[in-house]
Amino acid sequence: MPHIVVADPIHPDGIERLLQAPGVTLDHPGKPTNETLAERLRHADGLIVRGTRVDEKLLAQATRLKIVCRHGVGYDLVDVPLLTKRGIALMITPEANAASVAEHTLMLMLSLARNVVSVSAAVRRGEWRVRDKSATFELGGRSVLVVGFGRIGTRVARLCTAFGMKVMVHDPYIPAGTIRGSGYEAIKQRDEGLVHRQVAHRRIAERHHGRGEQRARDPRREPPGGLAPSRARRWLRLGHLPASVSSMRRGVQARLR
Repeated sequence: MPHIVVADPIHPDGIERLLQAPGVTLDHPGKPTNETLAERLRHADGLIVRGTRVDEKLLAQATRLKIVCRHGVGYDLVDVPLLTKRGIALMITPEANAASVAEHTLMLMLSLARNVVSVSAAVRRGEWRVRDKSATFELGGRSVLVVGFGRIGTRVARLCTAFGMKVMVHDPYIPAGTIRGSGYEAIKQRDEGLVHRQVAHRRIAERHHGRGEQRARDPRREPPGGLAPSRARRWLRLGHLPASVSSMRRGVQARLR
């Protein structure tokens, strides 16, 4: 009988579905045990993780493992070559958190536009007269450049439209007609959109050029006072810091994951 180990807490409904699945035994975080995760994997056929790193050390005793399911989109915490070498399948749940990430992006944009962090800190210090000292603005009527028009980027574009923003989209993998058909302006060259936008949302997967997205940007094209929230996984790298610092010095506020 297949045995599944859930390493990290997931939604109770998910646990319930697994418990009700016929012909399957389940080991989950709510089940009391004194064994380590590595010891629990000795008899596991399947492993479900969220934030647990799946590496050689963890899998050393998982001799029966046939499949690993990452609850989320990314798999940077999973040693994919090792799974491939051992013939272990890897699955992800791409739609699981798309809506949450899109809403989180709007939260970042609103926080930056309204200067929430610094105003909140000032109030907590007892500085109540911060209204005239805090430069804020509304998102409505502003231009936003959405870089990446996938599961999350499409949701971000819809939410920005609901706020009355002019939405521009850049994604070299999506036909311009598809973007225009969705009601947005298609931007062929990313730098072209950076010149005209006040907000840029980046959600670039780690494809062959996605890793260099920040390095490729020319900070001199950033409009003063623009916002640059990013929800891309592992987007900022040490090689990108000079461009980011230069942009922030010119008044571009960057809030990175």
